[in-house]
Amino acid sequence: MHTKEELCNISFKKYVQALGKLKLFPYPPRLEENKYSRTWWKNKKTKECYSWEEGKVPWVGFVGYEINRQGDVRVRKSSINKEIRKQREWISKIRNNLKHSNQKEPLEKIEKVARGKLIGMSVGRPKIYNYSEIDHDMCWVNGFKLLNDDFHVRMQLKRLDRSRNIELMRIKRLIGNDTNEDEGAGKDDTTGSYIRQIEEHFGKPYSYYYHALRKNKKP
Repeated sequence: MHTKEELCNISFKKYVQALGKLKLFPYPPRLEENKYSRTWWKNKKTKECYSWEEGKVPWVGFVGYEINRQGDVRVRKSSINKEIRKQREWISKIRNNLKHSNQKEPLEKIEKVARGKLIGMSVGRPKIYNYSEIDHDMCWVNGFKLLNDDFHVRMQLKRLDRSRNIELMRIKRLIGNDTNEDEGAGKDDTTGSYIRQIEEHFGKPYSYYYHALRKNKKP
């Protein structure tokens, strides 16, 4: 990205040459129409250098990021939607196993597995005593280290936190319903007591928002 077209074309040629040295082949570059539409995003292959004019193409995507002319960086919308789908697919898998399995696992174990998987795929394996110090391994936030703390990103990350909480509630409700059917609603408050115990707040130690934005922010 540069204000001078000549420099952009020079950089693009160097990029293609570097791929050739690595024995990699770029897709044939295409000159896209400067119109912000579904067609713009459908072609994710190599684009020729073009004029990034105000109002025509407000966001430009690269890998999992998008950047606008003001320098704001956010996560590509498709990456957000993909993460939410992964959350839903994992919880749906557990729910289906519960419905079609005769084996009765302890309630604590089922909820712990679901919670642990969703935390692990999002922010790694933080503990309540070291969440502000850990290095993230293979998890979602580890793939997005260059995010700015701006309105767009805050809304995206809070959406991921909210979606994960909703998926955990699906498991909690299923656990409660299955046990009530077995024991009879109202006869024993054991399940209700357990459900209340795991209704704890999913705070910053396990939050997309905290680990992607706030953790390394200087006071």
